[in-house]
Amino acid sequence: MTRDEQNFARYLGLCRRAGGVIRGGETILRAVRSDSTAKKPMLVLIASDASDRTAKQLADKCRFYQVPCYRCTADSFRLAEITGYTSPCAALGLLRGRGPGDALRTVCAAMWADTSPAETENIPTNDREAITEPSRLLDRKDDGEWQ
Repeated sequence: MTRDEQNFARYLGLCRRAGGVIRGGETILRAVRSDSTAKKPMLVLIASDASDRTAKQLADKCRFYQVPCYRCTADSFRLAEITGYTSPCAALGLLRGRGPGDALRTVCAAMWADTSPAETENIPTNDREAITEPSRLLDRKDDGEWQ
């Protein structure tokens, strides 16, 4: 493991023990949409083996509500192992003011600055162009499908 990967695992484990980690696609989507800054995540991590639909849906919501989102290199089983969960985690959200979240955000930005979900090859280019156009954002249903 590189030093950045060790720091990632260390800070993510500390955030979990401090009670600052939420998991599950729907739970994270509700938190991202939340008006309360205490419930809104400061960072969303998507596992490398998460489905394309889940990654796109989370990336779109995070982009719209201006929450940093990264598709990390760890798979869902590794994220569960780091955080101490017994079942795999497709995505994790880190809450503000809980644990060393700022340090983890800095480590994630350094490790995956060029691998944000919006720029991965899993998202078709026609959807990426439509999402970046602000007038087309209003044509989307809440569940990520086009009307």
